[in-house]
Amino acid sequence: FSADGRFLCTGSCDKTARIFDVVTGKEVKRLKQDDEVLAAAFSADGRFLCTGSCDKTARIFDVVTGKEVKRLKQDDEVLAAAFSADGRF
Repeated sequence: FSADGRFLCTGSCDKTARIFDVVTGKEVKRLKQDDEVLAAAFSADGRFLCTGSCDKTARIFDVVTGKEVKRLKQDDEVLAAAFSADGRF
């Protein structure tokens, strides 16, 4: 869930992370990746989403535009995602 509770993000075997409006239940953004999405977390301010995937990457997306702003390559599948409490990282 986003910090304000307005949005929910799901990770899926269909290689997407989807952001839903909790009130309406409508999908508002679909973020594509190269493999299954195993983890997702919103930044404290709700501006960014971090995903973890079987493709051995953690990716940071701009929630409004859906654009990938950073990709971090790992040695193995990424099983968890989180931002620091102060939102700096």
